[in-house]
Amino acid sequence: MLRRALVLLAALTFLVSCPEPDEPQPGEFVAGSAAVRMQVPLGIAVTGNGFFGTPSNPGPYADRYPATERLHGHPEFVAIAMSRGEGFELIFLRSDMIATVQQLREAILAEVEARTGRNYDHALIMGATHTHSGPGRFIQGGLFNLIADYFVPQHYAALVQAGADAVEQALADMGPAELGYTLVQAPDAHGDRRCEDLVDYSNDQTAVIAVRKGGEVTAAIVNYAIHGTVVDLDEFTMSQDVSGAIEEFVELGFDHPVDVMMINSWAADVSPSTPPLPALEGASEQPPGYANMETIGTYMSDVVHGAIGGLEWTAEPDIRATTYRYPIDRIAIGYEPGQYQFEWGAIYCSRDPNCEELTHHADLEDGCIPFPENSPAPRQSVVTVGTIAGAHFTTWAGEAGTLLAEETMDNMRAHAGVDDVLFFGYSQDYLGYALQEEDWWYAGYEASGSMWGSRQGEYMARIQALAFEHWLGDGEEPPGFTQPDLVTPFDLTDGEVWEAEDAIGAGAVSAEPDATYALDGVATYAIIGDDPLYGTPVAILQRQVDGEWEDVLQSNGVRRDSDGYGFWVELNPDPTYEDTTDHIPRTFHWTFHLPITTRSMALEAGTYRFDTEIPLSTGVTVSTASGAFEVVP
Repeated sequence: MLRRALVLLAALTFLVSCPEPDEPQPGEFVAGSAAVRMQVPLGIAVTGNGFFGTPSNPGPYADRYPATERLHGHPEFVAIAMSRGEGFELIFLRSDMIATVQQLREAILAEVEARTGRNYDHALIMGATHTHSGPGRFIQGGLFNLIADYFVPQHYAALVQAGADAVEQALADMGPAELGYTLVQAPDAHGDRRCEDLVDYSNDQTAVIAVRKGGEVTAAIVNYAIHGTVVDLDEFTMSQDVSGAIEEFVELGFDHPVDVMMINSWAADVSPSTPPLPALEGASEQPPGYANMETIGTYMSDVVHGAIGGLEWTAEPDIRATTYRYPIDRIAIGYEPGQYQFEWGAIYCSRDPNCEELTHHADLEDGCIPFPENSPAPRQSVVTVGTIAGAHFTTWAGEAGTLLAEETMDNMRAHAGVDDVLFFGYSQDYLGYALQEEDWWYAGYEASGSMWGSRQGEYMARIQALAFEHWLGDGEEPPGFTQPDLVTPFDLTDGEVWEAEDAIGAGAVSAEPDATYALDGVATYAIIGDDPLYGTPVAILQRQVDGEWEDVLQSNGVRRDSDGYGFWVELNPDPTYEDTTDHIPRTFHWTFHLPITTRSMALEAGTYRFDTEIPLSTGVTVSTASGAFEVVP
């Protein structure tokens, strides 16, 4: 055991130098935020679902997985930057994706440094909502082609630019601010989904962090454990899913625009549930799962706004962080000779679930699918620890089980002066699922997702503990710590190249809305747009007031448009991709569906229309307005 501990100590990479007495002291607290739309084509394959038995739906932007054809909550990057000067700063960046991988984080850091002249490695907490309806095709090589569909360099490069844009805009938005933080409970939006361990447990911890500028909340972070999996794969939908619904409904609880980001927590064994809210009478019919997302969003909005109403604010928050890199493989983890034979990692070590008795599957490793030598599982990873406004935090490279996350947080709280602990899961990197070692042998879906076997989770927890102990210490680096090379960037010359098809009749109206809609109806309208590679058109709801058309504003003063949860959008090309996948000119019909009555907004009787922004291959955006329609009681 002593030898193994020494190996762990020697393995940790500390990227912090010894503090000097004349180092800068924290100054004025400033903060800023921004949201940037991801430029991803509708039709892209999403990721996060098993590749066994996936339904067929062809399209030019999907390969192994089915193409999406519906949008509900357009994916985006959200960034919140806060600083008291160099060395006392944090930048939270979250994506509507299944996970963060090191290569994407490193590329965004490099792009931000090229633009600003600053390296924010210690400050950047890059997390993911873990939507299973977010864009795939951003991880290169080997088994990842099974998990996330084949890598597309131009798509990955566009993600890098959009992520860097969000960070740059948040930095530019910084101004004098105050920070508020609290921990609250939200028991009714999620529940334990892992049955193999015969334990029914729940951890409802919800962190709320808010930024106030000029006496007004401008940004907020919600940290909650909930699997982002309300929308099924066979709905062929690109969506922010339940995490985006939480963000949008929290935003709607304000009377002014606020950037809200959801950073998922552990969530490996936690699924969305349905909060016990009264049914919405007269609601419009929507596709499967949408109403449940609205219910969860409403419930979480009440939780978050109740917390914000009682926040204590400070203009002198303690914000500091340090990023550590460490190896992960058979040797680093400490497998004995003869144990875990997969030199390059393995995944999908599965057995039929047994939820009636504890079953230790001693042969579980026999069913693993090994990573190939030329494309191994990640062999090093990243953890960042620090403090924010009196709470301490850690990141986690993937999906921790609840019990493992609680063990990690308890170890942190065992140190003097450490009380509240925040757990930012799906952050900085992705190593799949991680369970306590004993739990791994009970098999099931969660166990199958560990890339380095039964001891991966406990190893990651030990590394985290060493990093946190070092961060709490005097900053002196123990002998033997050396910095590993950064991960090898993805090869942007290797992969499919997307080429848009020619569009027929782009910019015209395809189908006008009906003349009237009842309060429980769904208004529909269609235009002819361009190939989805140029972006999804946006429909803006307008109302006639005193003979003039005005954008319909939601409760937070933001226009109601089809990028949000108040619509869903469908793409129907003619000829269809099922008719032919050949590269030919097509007519791209984009149909917008507006439910009249939902939890987010119930339209009043009146005269409405859609104003549509249509991006074209020429680089310009044209506007097309629909005919008027009446909403009647």
